[in-house]
Amino acid sequence: MFQPLLMNTNRLLAALLLLSVCHFAAAADIVAVTVTSNKSSDQTAVPVTFGQIFKQGDVPAGTGIAARLTDGTILPLQVDRKATHDDGSLRHAILTTKLDIAGTASKVVILSQYSDSAAGSSFSLSDLLSRGFDATVNLDLDGVRYRASAADFLANRSPKRWLSGALVSEWIVGGSLTRADNGNAHPHLAAYFHVRAYSLDRVRVDVVIENNWTFELNPTAFTYDININVGSSSYSVNNLTQHHHTRWHRVLWWGTDPALLVTHDGEYLQASKAVPNYQKGLSPSESYLNSMTQSVDPMDNADLRTYFPDVGYGSQIGPLPQWDATYVVSGDRRALRSVLANASAGGAYSVHYRDKSTGYPVSLETYPRLSLNGWRDEVPPESDVRNPLREDGAHQPSIGFLAYLTTGDYFYLEEIQFWANRNMLFNNPNGRQDEKGIFTGENRNQVWSIRSLAQAAYITPDDHPMKQYFIDRVINNIMDRTNKWANPSANNLGGIQDFDWARRGQYSPWQNDWFVWVFGYLVELGFDEATTMRDWLSQWPTGRMGQADDEFCFLYAATYNYKRGGIGYSDTTGYPNSYYPNFRVLYEANFPDAASQPCDPNGVMTGNPSRPTSYYSNMQPGLAIAVDAGVADYSVHWARFVGGTKPDYNDNPIWAVVPRSASGTTPRPSIDLSITPSRMSSAGTVSINWRALNANSCTASGGWSGSKVVSPSRAESFEVSETTTFSLTCTGDGGRASSSVTVRIGEAPAQDTTPPSGSDAGSTTDSTGAGTSGSSAGATDSSEASSTAVDGNGAGGAGALGDSTGLLLLMLLAGRVCRRDTCMKRLAKRAWPGYGLAGLFVL
Repeated sequence: MFQPLLMNTNRLLAALLLLSVCHFAAAADIVAVTVTSNKSSDQTAVPVTFGQIFKQGDVPAGTGIAARLTDGTILPLQVDRKATHDDGSLRHAILTTKLDIAGTASKVVILSQYSDSAAGSSFSLSDLLSRGFDATVNLDLDGVRYRASAADFLANRSPKRWLSGALVSEWIVGGSLTRADNGNAHPHLAAYFHVRAYSLDRVRVDVVIENNWTFELNPTAFTYDININVGSSSYSVNNLTQHHHTRWHRVLWWGTDPALLVTHDGEYLQASKAVPNYQKGLSPSESYLNSMTQSVDPMDNADLRTYFPDVGYGSQIGPLPQWDATYVVSGDRRALRSVLANASAGGAYSVHYRDKSTGYPVSLETYPRLSLNGWRDEVPPESDVRNPLREDGAHQPSIGFLAYLTTGDYFYLEEIQFWANRNMLFNNPNGRQDEKGIFTGENRNQVWSIRSLAQAAYITPDDHPMKQYFIDRVINNIMDRTNKWANPSANNLGGIQDFDWARRGQYSPWQNDWFVWVFGYLVELGFDEATTMRDWLSQWPTGRMGQADDEFCFLYAATYNYKRGGIGYSDTTGYPNSYYPNFRVLYEANFPDAASQPCDPNGVMTGNPSRPTSYYSNMQPGLAIAVDAGVADYSVHWARFVGGTKPDYNDNPIWAVVPRSASGTTPRPSIDLSITPSRMSSAGTVSINWRALNANSCTASGGWSGSKVVSPSRAESFEVSETTTFSLTCTGDGGRASSSVTVRIGEAPAQDTTPPSGSDAGSTTDSTGAGTSGSSAGATDSSEASSTAVDGNGAGGAGALGDSTGLLLLMLLAGRVCRRDTCMKRLAKRAWPGYGLAGLFVL
């Protein structure tokens, strides 16, 4: 009489198991990153930390992140949340995991969403200090030795906790260098230690040397010899001159440096809107990638201009500098190293003003009359030893932003903040309206200053004391421009020209185009207050591309300079009498001969459209924003712009910005990839079948190589003697996609050779980087489970079931009803690959 009850109980438990495991199966993959080792030797359970940006809504409030390899191995993961979107979803986090990696291999780590769990912790600071950890700086200046000790600072000060969890802890501490003989502090020189401890025997230390105090008297340059020691690692440099308000850093390891580099999915970076949306399918040449700057010495400016105000094209000028844009479109390791080198080089310029009383960049809220531009009410003047590296706002790149997004390193966060603050400090207090931080000057000075300020506001951690400081000043600048220009009396062109010494009564149309882009970027970063100004500005590129057939011939849209009408540069009210009333009058006034003739729809635009550095190219990001704003029409204005001669942006994608929301959006590539058989007991022959859609080119890697035919369906056979993975990457106008399949040697062929769709299927990554199920059998063997996922600050978590013990217990009980079928195999492998072995065990 108890048998039916037992059977019903078993079915109930099996149903609970299905529901519980489906919780994991339904977890959405978000994005993938690639971890590459620069060591020749194999490493086991090696730690790696990186920064990751997230699209709004991808990681909602109350959810967490899990990590796994493409073979299904679950990785531990510590998530240090830094910034959130307005809806509470995660914007930026610093992630730490551990994985096994062979030699100079690469491994793809897939991040997915799952239910949040409790926080954990690793070891304490006292544990680290009692182990004997220290990092020291010895600096010899004018016959006097100055020193600093991380252990002393950590033991006697209140360090900032930057990372905290089961996998890693990081403390940030610093202060003035002191004399070795009497302990007196140097008035200007200071050392900071960013101490990232993975274990008591493996600690990464970023040592920062600064000459940055804002209010110390007689700021000047110092020439010194320096030696930094961290365990058995050291770094020395002699006769180094460090100018006032500069900084530099060097990373050393206590214990073994794992030498890992994490590269990101550029498509996902763009989709997050943290960076512009670039033309799809760009592929930098090997010669260019090999030429990129890979490292930087202290006080070196890398690829940054020695003198920013120099006129003409510069690789640093644009929404993102050339090295940043190249990394976004390529994901190449050489480009990432160039991003980091140039972000570090930003420290060599005299823009770093730290308030000794707070430890943070000096605040206009505290010192509203502070200025670096001739007023100097409260900043002591520097000596006559001037820094040969000179910066400005009009030619200023984004510095530190992408480096911090991708690494999570505190040094780069502060570079963003120092540069953004410099631009406000440089304006005189009256012009910037004291603490409001309003930017003035040329359009380009305002554009790049607003860009850098917005990036600081967007990415500064939510709990940082200066988060609201930067947000408020972004909004101050938005409202100042909106009230001044996009008002009921505004001109009909979307034209804005606040200041131009050289060209009275004229436009620099390309600078106006940059204004369109930056206000569109503000909206993309979440500043909805910028929408009105963005839409009003969008008239400018739209009208020049022929808003109406009889108004303005698009062939003349990208000219270097226009007469704007009006009475000259001193009238900055934006009222109609300062500007021509419409684009037809503007066209006739500037191009009277052309205006008397029909506009040739097949003509070549002015502005050198074949060059990636031309005024044509400079116009492109602004027009892309106008399309996204709904002011310009994709099929009309954008089609005209890209319909003729176009630049080759492959090696220089600075201006290759395209609309996000175009009616003619090109579909992303997709790949069907399968392998037969997927398991063999010994060496033999496998057949690979593939087909790619919406792709222009495909490249094979792993067990095969070379270019592959895109379509129609193709097949190749290969002899294999060991477990081998075959990967295929395809690129098209709509992006990039990758897929992999694996044949495993030494395993009996699967009994069920026709698994349901998605079971044991090929692991495919689309251009967003998220893993999706493939169509082939045998691509992922999920029976090699490893460690438990770790959330948030490091605690192991198993979502709805609580932990692995509960899941295994349910599998054992449910096995009574599953044991005569293949359902348990499929369930275990499809639900959570990490428990596949346990699922097979209970059969």
